[in-house]
Amino acid sequence: MVRQVASDVPVYDVPVYDVKTMEQIAAESIGGRRLLLVLLALFALFAGLALALSAAGTYGVIAYGVARRTHEIGIRVALGARRSHLGGMVVGDAMRLAAGGIVLGGLGALAATRVLASVLYGVGARDPATFASAVGLLGTAALAAAAVPALRALRVPPSQAPRER
Repeated sequence: MVRQVASDVPVYDVPVYDVKTMEQIAAESIGGRRLLLVLLALFALFAGLALALSAAGTYGVIAYGVARRTHEIGIRVALGARRSHLGGMVVGDAMRLAAGGIVLGGLGALAATRVLASVLYGVGARDPATFASAVGLLGTAALAAAAVPALRALRVPPSQAPRER
C-alpha cells in the first residue's frame, strides 16, 4: 500500500527489520573463520609454552644431577683422571638420559597424532620438521644443562672438591 505525504513522495508501509551496516554484515560472514584462527593462535601459543617449559624442566633436572656429582668429579680429578675424559663422561651420561626421555616423548607424541590428525589442515600429523625442531630444542637444552655444570665442577680445585655437595 502506498501513501502520499505532503511532499508528494510515496511512502511504503513495509516494516524494516534486521538493519545492519555493511561492516557488521562482513564481520558476521567471517566470524567462524576468525574464531578458528584465534583458537589456532592460542593452540600454537600454548604449544610453544609447553615446549619452553619442557626445555626448562629438562635443563633443571640434568643440571641438578650433574651438580650433585661435583664431589665425585673432584675426587676423580684428585686421583689423576683427565678433565677432558671426565667432562665427556658427565655430558655423555646426561645425554643418554636425555635421549631416552626424548625417544619416549617422541613415541608418545606419535601415538597422539591420531587424535590430532582430524584438526590439522595443511600439515601432516607426523610432520618431520616439527618433530625435528622439538628434538633439536630439547637436545640442545640437555647438552647445555650437562655442559655448564660439568665445566663448573671441573674448575673446582681438587683440594676443595671433597667439601662440595
